[in-house]
Amino acid sequence: MFENDSNIYKLYAEKRTSEYEKYYAVTVKPIELSDPDANKKTTDPFIEDIQYWAAKYDEDHPWWTSEEKRIGDKIREDKEFGMETLKEIVEWKFKTVPGRIVRIKNLLKNHTDKEVKEITGTVLPLPKSEDRNKVHGLCELKGVGPALASTILTFHDPQDYCVYDIHILREVYGEEPKHPFNKYTGCRHYIRLLEYIRLESSRLDLPARTIEKALFKKNMSRN
Repeated sequence: MFENDSNIYKLYAEKRTSEYEKYYAVTVKPIELSDPDANKKTTDPFIEDIQYWAAKYDEDHPWWTSEEKRIGDKIREDKEFGMETLKEIVEWKFKTVPGRIVRIKNLLKNHTDKEVKEITGTVLPLPKSEDRNKVHGLCELKGVGPALASTILTFHDPQDYCVYDIHILREVYGEEPKHPFNKYTGCRHYIRLLEYIRLESSRLDLPARTIEKALFKKNMSRN
């Protein structure tokens, strides 16, 4: 199932493609439709594929899925969170990299529970137009970078945010970026990727997180 769709997530807008190529110094191919009238149909041919891979993610990663819902529900209700919840998000994001968890938790010792609540309580209610400030605001916490900030924003609002991950970059580009991944850890790179995910989210009428989960799982399946 879905064996011949390697180009299914590539940018389909020529203008957007040229912007990505210039910005990231990589080649991103537009989607190649087997049916030229596919986008005119009531049911988009890519929705089934995305839903398949997103469901596959939930099935294969039950802990990630259940913890994301539990923590996300709490954050949305409280509209802020403290140190313990932040540590839980760190454990979720870097579950497969235990050394990273230890390092980030050590850095977080520079902050109090009150400081974490003040920052998250200020950042989370900001609108999408303040995306850059939201990421920078969360990164005021030592140990929090764009990848972890993206996770926090996604837990709070999965409709409009996605988790930043190397697998997403690989799937969007269709190849390994020409620069080391640490060249892509800045806020601006996440914002650009988020623009693309939102473009697809709007086109397919699916949450940004659902699009990103499908990208993540699809790329993982290639390894």
